[in-house]
Amino acid sequence: MITKRTHTQGFTILYAVLISSVMLAIGIAIFNITVRELRLSSVVRESQKAIYAADSGAECGLYNAFRMDRFSTSSPQTFSCSDQTFPLPSATRPSTDTAQIGGYGYSDSSNSATSTFTVTYGATCAVVSISQHLLPGNQIRTIIESRGYNPCTFGPTRVERVYRVLY
Repeated sequence: MITKRTHTQGFTILYAVLISSVMLAIGIAIFNITVRELRLSSVVRESQKAIYAADSGAECGLYNAFRMDRFSTSSPQTFSCSDQTFPLPSATRPSTDTAQIGGYGYSDSSNSATSTFTVTYGATCAVVSISQHLLPGNQIRTIIESRGYNPCTFGPTRVERVYRVLY
């Protein structure tokens, strides 16, 4: 009896290797996307903590500068934020008998006063700067800049967000 020989032997292994390669490539691509999404969500989470710290610092500065008028010359010697007590900054309101300042930059230091303090919230913190500037007509412009950091220590994962309040 004569047998006909076919050349189909070994194709099963070839198909199995081909399908395995395609599945492996798809799996690696999905893993890559997952890792990038996790990194992105981590940065967003850290950014959110930094913006919350900046917001809290700005609120603390607003409350103590505007509502309680803590930065006037007749204010108490300390103020508090987030269960932390700070000494009253040495800078006071600018004198109204000085000349007006020029431009938007408020760069004339003889007509401005700046106070800075740091509020910590666990691993996050906010550095709050309160600047008061004499404007024409003896009006005082107050600028509160709060820089929120997460974490507070320097490093490659440190995130900074800023709030600026003008009134």
